[in-house]
Amino acid sequence: ITVCVGEFSDIIDINVMLGTPVSFELTASVENATADDTVQITPLLSDLFGNSQIPYIPESHWTKPAGSSLMVPVDAQPAVWTPGPVGASLISVDHDGWQSSVTINVSHGEAVSLSISNTASTVSADDDLEMCVGMVDQRGNSWSVDANWSIVGEPTGASLTNSSGICTYFDGGLAGDYVVLAEHLTQEGS
Repeated sequence: ITVCVGEFSDIIDINVMLGTPVSFELTASVENATADDTVQITPLLSDLFGNSQIPYIPESHWTKPAGSSLMVPVDAQPAVWTPGPVGASLISVDHDGWQSSVTINVSHGEAVSLSISNTASTVSADDDLEMCVGMVDQRGNSWSVDANWSIVGEPTGASLTNSSGICTYFDGGLAGDYVVLAEHLTQEGS
């Protein structure tokens, strides 16, 4: 504000703060994310005049899915959520009697490894062992994929029921140690 009287003037700064909040909402920077992403979660208080501000809300007032993490800054910035398991993730917050939540759909991230799952590593010559293969992302989410299956070296009586597919059965036949290899070929060929 500037006040002038003749040759004299004075200026003062006035800072208008948020009025009494009339609404509280929680928004996310995206509705769909992969397990590799980070998502900004913004809590927003608004007053009757449309003014709004991001309040500081301690992490203890937030609820997030197990396996995910939340970084809450202290300087009126959005919180940063790192997804965990795939599926619909509900993040909610409680602030001075206000509650709000947001749901983010999480899909698996980029594969970082291939994993063979099986029920045992030792079987009798009379039994078969089922093995299945899946890709795993950096958060531990896994999904089934097709693979080419083989026994490394001379199988000496051992066999696999399938040479390709998600799962196969290993029949050891003769006693010994065997190495089973699963290779997943991506669209790029490796």
